[in-house]
Amino acid sequence: SENVLEGHINEAQFALRAGPDVKPEPLISFGYERVKLRFLKTLPPIEGLAGHASILRKRFAARATSGTIVAPEGGRLNVAGTELIIPRTLPAPAKARVNLKAAGQITALLSVVSQEPINALRGTNLPASLADGRAVVEGTIGWTMQKNPPPEALSYDISAKLSDVRSSVIVPGRVLASPALEASVTPEALVISGAGRLDTIPVSGSFRAPLGKDAAPATVQGTVELSPEFVREFRLGLPTGTVSGRTNADIALTLAKGQGPSFSLTSDLAGLGLAIPQIGWSHGAGNTGKLSVTGRLGNDMKIEGVSLSASGLNANGTVTLSQGQFQNASFDRVTIGNWLSVPLEIVSLGQGRSPRLDIGGGKLDLSQTTLGAGGSSGGQGGGPIYARLDELVISSGISLRSFRGEFSTAKGFEGNFSGNVNGGALVSGRVVPQSGRSAFRITSEDGGAVLKSAGLLKNASGGTFDLTMAPASARGSYNGALTMTSVRLKDAPAMAALLNAASIIGLLEQLGGQGILFNEVESRFQLTPSRVVVSKASAVGTSMGISMDGYYNLSSGAMDMQGVVSPFFLVNGIGAIFTRKGEGLVGFNYTLRGTASDPKVQVNPLSIFTPGMFREIFRRPPPEIKR
Repeated sequence: SENVLEGHINEAQFALRAGPDVKPEPLISFGYERVKLRFLKTLPPIEGLAGHASILRKRFAARATSGTIVAPEGGRLNVAGTELIIPRTLPAPAKARVNLKAAGQITALLSVVSQEPINALRGTNLPASLADGRAVVEGTIGWTMQKNPPPEALSYDISAKLSDVRSSVIVPGRVLASPALEASVTPEALVISGAGRLDTIPVSGSFRAPLGKDAAPATVQGTVELSPEFVREFRLGLPTGTVSGRTNADIALTLAKGQGPSFSLTSDLAGLGLAIPQIGWSHGAGNTGKLSVTGRLGNDMKIEGVSLSASGLNANGTVTLSQGQFQNASFDRVTIGNWLSVPLEIVSLGQGRSPRLDIGGGKLDLSQTTLGAGGSSGGQGGGPIYARLDELVISSGISLRSFRGEFSTAKGFEGNFSGNVNGGALVSGRVVPQSGRSAFRITSEDGGAVLKSAGLLKNASGGTFDLTMAPASARGSYNGALTMTSVRLKDAPAMAALLNAASIIGLLEQLGGQGILFNEVESRFQLTPSRVVVSKASAVGTSMGISMDGYYNLSSGAMDMQGVVSPFFLVNGIGAIFTRKGEGLVGFNYTLRGTASDPKVQVNPLSIFTPGMFREIFRRPPPEIKR
C-alpha cells in the first residue's frame, strides 16, 4: 500500500489446496502492467513495470518483463529481467532479495547508486557524470522489510560491464577511454577495472572507492606505458631523442576530497632507452633501472619528487610545473659512475625549445667519459649548458678548479670556458665538436704559471700558452699540440741534472740565476687518463736548444724521456736544418728517467762528435701516437 503507487493486475488466479491433515495452502498468481513501484524509499521508483508474480508457501516472487528507472542523471535504466523474491512473507519483518538486471548509460547507473543508502561515491570528489558510455548490470540486493532499517540491514553485490567508456574527470585534464571495463559495487567498495588509453597512452588498472561512514579516499592502481609519446602528451619538456623504446610503469593515485589526486609512479625501465647526449650518458633499452615519481594531478598539478637510478646514474630532485607545463627540474645531486657528481637544474626555455642545463658546482672527470656531440635528429636542437664546476678533471693530476663555461649543444658541444689549473694559473678556452666528441683550445698569458700549476715545471715563468687537444681514438684520450713563447726556466732539477751531466757550466749557472729564456716551445703529444706520450717536443732559446720525446706518468710523476741538448743555439742552431727542431749541428744525446724532483740523467758524450743528421743511431725511435 505504501510502495506500489499505481498499476494494473491481469490474469489473476487463485487456488487453495487443503486436506484433513494438511494446512490450507493457497496459490496466488497474476500478471501486472503499467506499475509504478518504489523499491527503496531513497531511490527513484521503477516505472512502466510489467511482468508476472506469484505467492506460494509464503514465498513471493515477481519477475519483470519491462520497466525503467528514471535516474537523477543520465536518462533511464532498463530493468527488464529483474526479479524480486521474498523467501518467507511471514513472520514479519520479512527479508527481500532483488536479482537485478539493468542496462543504460553509465551516468544513469552511477547517479542511482550514488543515492542513500548505497552512496557508492561517498568518500570521493567525483560526480555521477564522471564517465560516458553504456552499462549492463546484474547482481543482488538484499534488505529487511521494516521501517527505517539500519544501513547494515542492506546488502548488495552488483557487477557491470561497461562499454565505450570515456572520462575527463577521473584523471583531471586527461581523457581516459576504454572499449570495455568491468565494475562492481559492494558495501565495502566500488571498483572499476580494465584497460584503455589515457589520451593516447596505453593504461590498465582499477579504480577503487571504499564505502562506509569513515571510508578511505578513492584510489587508482594500474600501469601506464612510458614512451616518447608519453613525454609529448604530458609536456615534460625533454629534447627529442632523450627517451626511446617503451616500458610499463606502475602508477597509484589517491583521490582525496577537495584537492587534485596525488600519485606515485614506479618503473624498472626495462625496454625504455634514455639518453643525455650533452654529457655522453645513455641507458640502453635492454637494461633495467629504477624510476620513481610522486606528485599531484589536477589544476594545481605538481611533481614533488623524482628519483632515477639507471646505468650508473643516480638523481633525486623535484619538478616545477605551471598550468601543467614543465618549468624546471632541480636535483640536489646527480652522479654518474665515478666521473660526475654535480647539482643540476633543468630550465624550460618555452614550448618547442630544448631546456637549459644549469650545473651549479661539483665535479666532472673528462678522463672517465666522453662528452657527446649533442644535437638532435628530430629537428629540435639540444639546449644550452651553463656550468659552474668546483673541479673539471682533465687527467690524473691535472684539473681546472672554479671552472666556468657556457655551452651550446644545438649542433654539437661548443662554447667558451675558464678555470684555474689545479687551483693556480688562470686559463681560458673554447670547446668545439669534432669526430663525435669534443676538441679543446686552452690559452693563457702566463704559460710558465700554467706549467707550474700543472706540476710539470715547478719554476717556469712568463710567456704565452696555447694548447689544442683533439679527441683520440681511445676513450678519455686526446692528441695535443702546445706552443709557448718567451718562457723562462729557473732552478729546474731535471734541467740542472742534464746540464751538469753534459758539463755545460755556463748554462748551469744561468739556470740557477735569472733562468734560461726559451723564445719558442713546441710539443706534440697524446694525453691519456694515466700518462702523457710526447712524440715531439722542442724548446729553443739564444742560450740553448733542447728536443725531447718519451713518456710521463701523471699519477707517479715518473719520466722516461730522451732527446738532445744543444748549447749556444744561436750559433749551433744553423745545423738544425739537418735534424729535429731544437737540435743544433752539435749536441748531446741524453736520457731522463726518475721523477721531476729526483731525476736520473744519462748523457752520451760521444754524441757531441756526431753530426745532427746521424744522431738517430744513439737513441730509440720516438713514440708513435695512435690517432
